[in-house]
Amino acid sequence: MPLLQYDTTNVQDTPNTNTPVPINPLEDSDAKPQNDGLAQALRLGQIRAAAIERLVRQGWTPDRLLPDVLVKRYATAAGARQAVIRVEARNGFDSANARIRLPELAIWLTGEYWSEGRNALDACFSLVGAHASPEVILRKVDDYLGDVERRIAGSYAARLLHPVQPEQVSGLPTL
Repeated sequence: MPLLQYDTTNVQDTPNTNTPVPINPLEDSDAKPQNDGLAQALRLGQIRAAAIERLVRQGWTPDRLLPDVLVKRYATAAGARQAVIRVEARNGFDSANARIRLPELAIWLTGEYWSEGRNALDACFSLVGAHASPEVILRKVDDYLGDVERRIAGSYAARLLHPVQPEQVSGLPTL
């Protein structure tokens, strides 16, 4: 259930001014939301472009037909595997998890990397609110990429390609 905040600024003007306003607990910005949908859409476009630029600088390649989809290949013991990241604008309920409710538009970073018959990035996502500062945008993209890299490196095929030698683990005798 979302947190509620009541606006009581003009109580004398109308009898019913205590309208619940949802608070976004995921937002890292002090900026006030704008009511203009066009301004929000333009801002989301800027956030999307900044996130994609950061991903490209980290070695991800935009799809030639779908610029919001980026791919990167990883060497594994089972051959090259491809990871996919999507940068999407969403509003309202997340279709995958109906308990997450967003009071405003946001950019979602989601990914796919199939290993051992499952998506290793299934529970890996990031939200960037429409009013996030440039520093917050870059931090959230970098945090998301760190999580993606850890999950891919921890997959079975990636671990087989780069096994840990006994001398790399402290406390084990070398043979």
